[in-house]
Amino acid sequence: MASSNRNWCRRLIVGCIAVGGCGDDSSAGDSRGTDSASSGPTATDGTLTTTTATSAPDPDTSTTADGTSSGGVDATTGEAACPASHSCVAVPPGWTGPVLLRESEDPEATPECPDGYPELEAVGGAELTAATAECGCSCGEANGTTCALATTVHYWGTDPTCSNGTPLQSYNLFTTVCNDLGATLPANSYFQVEPVEVDGGSCAPQQTAVVGPAVYGELASTCGGAELLEGCEGGDVCAPRATGESLCVWQDGDTDCPAGFDGERTLVHRTIDDARGCTECTCDDPVGLCDTATITMFANVCNPPISTLLDTTGECDLGSTGSVTRSAIFDVGLPNAFCVASPAVATGAATPADPVTICCAS
Repeated sequence: MASSNRNWCRRLIVGCIAVGGCGDDSSAGDSRGTDSASSGPTATDGTLTTTTATSAPDPDTSTTADGTSSGGVDATTGEAACPASHSCVAVPPGWTGPVLLRESEDPEATPECPDGYPELEAVGGAELTAATAECGCSCGEANGTTCALATTVHYWGTDPTCSNGTPLQSYNLFTTVCNDLGATLPANSYFQVEPVEVDGGSCAPQQTAVVGPAVYGELASTCGGAELLEGCEGGDVCAPRATGESLCVWQDGDTDCPAGFDGERTLVHRTIDDARGCTECTCDDPVGLCDTATITMFANVCNPPISTLLDTTGECDLGSTGSVTRSAIFDVGLPNAFCVASPAVATGAATPADPVTICCAS
């Protein structure tokens, strides 16, 4: 019996050495105070038990200095991490991104986007070019004009210039009637007939307006659609890295760039507010003369013989050289009129509208 007890003690001592010591719960050498990752048997209350070791890290993962793992697992928490092919980006509230900026002066060109940011979207333009409108105004033919139904003939006696002093007599002549002068005027007399002006009518305005295109000389697009992964803290997004390029964010409106994206600011506009045009084309009332109007002078009361014919030009004309003049008939003729157009002036301008601010990191 004593030999059996000694053999049991030897086995217990060997077991205690294997785990670093033996003792009860209050002993300073209790193995339960060691790292739980240790492997081997322990003795508790004289009974042998075995603890399972924590699995060793995956040899295919490596922890980076910032605590992320290229294998997609955080070395501290064991949760998904932003991989080395990506980076954590703090997109400010109210901004859209991250995206890559593309600028071009060729409206026919299609910018290229990398695989990580495959979706191309036109954002707006800058450097607006818009020439002022070219305006013109003319008037069509005068319609509805008539000739004045009366005119005045001045009798200057023997004055061949019709300018010395005032006429000896002036007579109002009306159309469609015989105008008795009430006196017999001698031969070799000089007369001056007032021109017959047109009356009434109108002209149709004919307006021309050429408004050229309003275009942006510089166009901006963004490359977006990136696959965003998990693994970032504080609301940051895990976005693909862009080799040699800065990540950008954008927001509608003309605003300052947020912190972290104040390396380059680009302001573009989505649309153009084009208010270019011309003032209304109008035409004045018709003006002109009935230049075929005539005055037929008679030696008696509107019956042959005719003493003379006078033009309604306002010139000083010699009447009959061999017959007296007693009456006259006024023939109005046909109107010859035109309208003066008002000048058409270019108005308004084209201005950029719907601004968009694009901000890129330095």
